Amino acid sequence: MNRESMEDVLRSLDQRVGRIEQVLPTLATKDEIRNLATRDELARFATKEDMLAEGVRTRAHFDAVAERLESQLRMLAEGLMSLDRRFEDFRSETRRAASRHGRRACRQEVTDRVAPVAPVRTAPPWPRYRCARRAPSRIARMTA
Repeated sequence: MNRESMEDVLRSLDQRVGRIEQVLPTLATKDEIRNLATRDELARFATKEDMLAEGVRTRAHFDAVAERLESQLRMLAEGLMSLDRRFEDFRSETRRAASRHGRRACRQEVTDRVAPVAPVRTAPPWPRYRCARRAPSRIARMTA
């Protein structure tokens, strides 16, 4: 080996020793290692296999919970659809009744004008057309 290559090796060795000196204070001593847990003490903690088994049990539990929740949501949706059908039936029956009532009210107004029960009063001409104008708007309001 020539002189230059020996100097390169020594410089490299000095750099390595410098890095080792920086790391040495962070390493544990024998007294510090004695305070650490032994294998017997660590045996009471869960192992990797225990953790995997617990994960499988947890997954099975959540699958069961999700299935139960889905069935409850399905029952709730069916109840809601039934309630919606009943509401639509009630709504259409109410529309029919309101329509019949509107026609009866118009007939009653016409009957009152033809054969009034109360004393005859002079009335403006617009009430004759009142039921024809109001009945569609009442029905329109109920269907809206």
